[in-house]
Amino acid sequence: MSFRLYALIAASSVSIVLSTSASAAVAGQYRFTYQPAQSGLNATLSATVSTSGTLVGNYDAAANPTGTRTKPGIFGSFGSTENLPVAVQDLSVAAEGPIATQTAGSFDLQCDSATGMASVTAFSIDALSTGSINIPFSVSLFTEAFRTRNPTATYPSIPLEIPVGSVVVTRLSFVQAGPAVGTITPIDGVQFDVAVTLPVALSLTATVLDQVIEVNDGTVVPLSLVGVASFSGSSATFSASTPLQFEQVEQPAEPLPSFDLPLPTTNPDAPANVVASLVLDEVGVSLLGQLSSSAIGERIVPPCPADFNGDRAVNGVDLGTLLAGWGPCAMDCAGDVNNDGIVDGFDLGSLLAAWGSCD
Repeated sequence: MSFRLYALIAASSVSIVLSTSASAAVAGQYRFTYQPAQSGLNATLSATVSTSGTLVGNYDAAANPTGTRTKPGIFGSFGSTENLPVAVQDLSVAAEGPIATQTAGSFDLQCDSATGMASVTAFSIDALSTGSINIPFSVSLFTEAFRTRNPTATYPSIPLEIPVGSVVVTRLSFVQAGPAVGTITPIDGVQFDVAVTLPVALSLTATVLDQVIEVNDGTVVPLSLVGVASFSGSSATFSASTPLQFEQVEQPAEPLPSFDLPLPTTNPDAPANVVASLVLDEVGVSLLGQLSSSAIGERIVPPCPADFNGDRAVNGVDLGTLLAGWGPCAMDCAGDVNNDGIVDGFDLGSLLAAWGSCD
């Protein structure tokens, strides 16, 4: 099933804090892993599904002779074996409820304060890391007027509200879908402003009335990360609070598999059992809330050590980083190719020997 997703993800409040005791130029790549117990999605999830088609009693002369029979119209004869389809103008499902989940996932943060460049790669999070969630829903049925036998009931042509159960959401994920390059700007000797906008794709899977509904057509929307970072050493922690607002509406016009639908009667213990054959006319999904993130990270040792900004090439940008950090420095500092605590001729020689593409 193909859907189009319209979304706006507001600018996020992001704080990236690493153990630091010295001020220095920052260059390197850090891999962060989300901590589910401290990360999660707190939001309101709303979904609407509109369909049209027909319904007919579940009567079958051989297999279910005591089943429900249907016939359009309120008056007139009703033969002992008549079971005719009834036109459904609209059968709508509406679900809305709060969700509170734990989030798992990871991403790589790469930056070079000497060039003012920052980027995020491999961003992928599972917003339902601890399992599925249930959201209550109701069904509104609008048909032509009809009546039933087994049991005997009359349904005028007015909307009929049917409280049914829960929508079960089994997947809700966000995956980076393209390059994400931004900026890193020094605030003082320790802190830096970081701003990166990620293209992400949302995937959602839910089950309603035994029908699986999926939103995973690959539509890309922006996720803006704007915050403060501080760097030194190889250990890292990450925290973020990201406002989320997704809205999606689509008209897929796809047939759904037939399913059983019990209709209420004056006797709550004796529903009219019909089979619905419907076409999915419209689906709407919205998600409004806050994504909280907490992660720990470690610096990645690149396979091309002289490639300080991780762009898979050793070039003038890396040479500039090395020259800017010339002299004694803290361990694991920018420009120190062999990580001996000083940027010197050995590092310059290693850089020049590796000049060019890393691939």
